[in-house]
Amino acid sequence: MKIQDALHERRVPIIGISRDTAEESRAFAEKIGVAFPLVSDPELAIAEAYGVADEEVAIPSVFVVRADKTLAWSYVGERTPDRPASQMVLEAVDAVLAGR
Repeated sequence: MKIQDALHERRVPIIGISRDTAEESRAFAEKIGVAFPLVSDPELAIAEAYGVADEEVAIPSVFVVRADKTLAWSYVGERTPDRPASQMVLEAVDAVLAGR
């Protein structure tokens, strides 16, 4: 099961953010079957707000945000291919859903 499916089952919204243009994001989503919204951040304004903007790219990151918009968990990669294991993300989400 894909992580996006597991999060959908938990009724947890996902938003992907990248520096790509809206058109590039749409093409990417179609190519790999992304079923959640992708936001274009070409100027890295969102990445800067979360402290994950590098000189020319956004650092791969995952944020779990509570319903009250406070940050519950984050994973910030050290380089472009660095991503958290799906299980790590699901455990963080489950902790938030359980009120921890």
